[in-house]
Amino acid sequence: ASLSLTAGTDIVIATTLAADALRLQAGGAIRTESAGLVQAQQVALYAQGNVGSSTAALALDLQGDSASLWGDIGGDAYLAEMLGTLMLAGFSVGGAASLSTRNGSIQGRATGGYADLKASAAILNAVGGGIGKAAMAAASADPLVLKVSSLQASADQDDLLLVNQSAVSIVGSGLTLSGSATGAVLLDARGDLSLSANVRTAGGALSLLTRGDLRQLAGSTITSAGGSVELASVRGHITQAASASINSTSTDAAGDVRLDAGASLTVANVQAGTAAVALIARAGSIMDADTGTDSVDVQAGQLWLSASDDIGAQVLAGGRVAATGLAENALDLAVGQLAAYSAGSMRLADVESIAVNTVSVTGQRAGGDTLTTLTGHGLVSTEGGDIVLTAGNSDTATGVVLTLEQGAAVNTTGQGSVTLQARGALSRIWMKADVGAQAGEIRLQAT
Repeated sequence: ASLSLTAGTDIVIATTLAADALRLQAGGAIRTESAGLVQAQQVALYAQGNVGSSTAALALDLQGDSASLWGDIGGDAYLAEMLGTLMLAGFSVGGAASLSTRNGSIQGRATGGYADLKASAAILNAVGGGIGKAAMAAASADPLVLKVSSLQASADQDDLLLVNQSAVSIVGSGLTLSGSATGAVLLDARGDLSLSANVRTAGGALSLLTRGDLRQLAGSTITSAGGSVELASVRGHITQAASASINSTSTDAAGDVRLDAGASLTVANVQAGTAAVALIARAGSIMDADTGTDSVDVQAGQLWLSASDDIGAQVLAGGRVAATGLAENALDLAVGQLAAYSAGSMRLADVESIAVNTVSVTGQRAGGDTLTTLTGHGLVSTEGGDIVLTAGNSDTATGVVLTLEQGAAVNTTGQGSVTLQARGALSRIWMKADVGAQAGEIRLQAT
């Protein structure tokens, strides 16, 4: 049976209100009191005011395979699904939406390109389930589709899979998936993405994707506890503030890390243990976020760098120097094996021994397939940039070794020069591959 209730002011539910299909329309607010519960297969809510409150969420029990919630709320919405999955099918909130489950997932079934949830801000908390629908044997993953400007979300099972149809800021408690060592976190933003809060998984893959700029603000952390990490921008910059960090390690595992910027890439602190890291700037340079040499920008077993312009300087797409100047600042590394390609110059400094070698990086798209393997060999500047690689420093207690492995040549063109330096007592350079500079100088120093 269907039931429709309309009120010029508030609707207050103090007992179980049950029907197959239920429509509530209020000129004011909609709320439940004490034992109040809205129970139906399909629920439509329309209110000019708030639904529920911060201290008493509207209690729901959506039932059956066709269970769904939709509607249009003028104020804020506070909803709690008490028994199972909270299924959204086009729910619009003028203010903030705070949605939770007590023992189930938060999923969506809106069609026609519409968002499952539209609000100015969203706080999502799934207890006993995930957010979005994880991939099954015969079906791909189905993320929850949002259109919000501010977001925080948590789940304790399965995956946390989200698409946002506009620019969005991750705030407050951030994005957290706990309790599942294989559960993935995916956020695909169709505009700019800003992180002022933490993002973490308990061991699964983590992917943050955007079609605009991706900014990891000061103090925020991205951690995967051994899962792979992917940050990708289709056509924007990826920028890590000096005090932000990415960590893909746990006590017994480490995941590959891939930062793939459609424009420039600025890094501050990427920790991948023994795993591999790829840093890519498709229309710009790879730059160090800080101005000193006292902090390591990348720690990894293998590192692959690829830039359409410089590595270690502020050179914009097309070779233009940034308005603030070139600001040459070598990337500070602690890696075992290295390969890098750039059109312009590259400036790299490792704190210890390092091998220029063949490097491969894979990784996993959260909620999807394994990423295409990236492979690089040696150090190459394709348009006459200088290549500078330093291993160790003058305070090193024991000697460091800078090794050029077989098949990993160092080459530049035009007037570009090559400088390879191993610093510290008993340091040495071990060459198993060629070093070439078309018309520039080659300097090999072990000091």
